Amino acid sequence: MKSREYIVCPAILRKKPKDCVRHYNDNDIYDIEIGYRHCDILARFKGEVQTSPDAQGFYTSRGRFVRRDEAWDIAMYADQVAWDESIKNGTLFSEDLY
Repeated sequence: MKSREYIVCPAILRKKPKDCVRHYNDNDIYDIEIGYRHCDILARFKGEVQTSPDAQGFYTSRGRFVRRDEAWDIAMYADQVAWDESIKNGTLFSEDLY
């Protein structure tokens, strides 16, 4: 049985993938930058990451980059966030995790 997928951290798509040898198949880590919050990633990797809202998402325990809507479903299923009236249902934000 595979372990349940969960959200590891916020991520933003790079403008171009990192130029390095890819050691892991089906892993999006070379196509993204990760950090504690999306704004931290934008500040630290200015000019290297995409700035559109669609490029902001999350990195999962299975090495996948997912957009905010899919991340919401994963986080809810993994019990990483509690449904609350103050949380925007259907769209995950880094503040929802910690």
